[in-house]
Amino acid sequence: MSGVGPTGRITEGSDVRLECFADSNPRHGLSYSWMLNSEELHQHNTTLLLRNVTRDQHDAIVRCRARNAVGESEAFETLEVSCKYRWMFYMSK
Repeated sequence: MSGVGPTGRITEGSDVRLECFADSNPRHGLSYSWMLNSEELHQHNTTLLLRNVTRDQHDAIVRCRARNAVGESEAFETLEVSCKYRWMFYMSK
C-alpha cells in the first residue's frame, strides 16, 4: 500500500494505491474485484487508487477478491486515516 506514512497511517487528503496479486492455476480467466466496506468499486485490475482519502474513510475496510474457474480468494486491509487539524493559538493579555 502506497501513500502510508512512517506510522502506518494515511494522512488525510493523500492518495493511496493498493495492489492485489493472486498466484493461481489456471492463470487464464483470473479476475479481480474491489470493495470499500460494502460498496463494490468498478475497478477490475490488480491496482486500486483511492484519491484524496478523508477522515470519513478511517476504519474503512478495503477488500480485494481474486477469482477464476476453480475458486476465489479474498484479502482485506483496514484504512487508518490521520486527520489534518488546523491548530490556532490565541494569546490574551
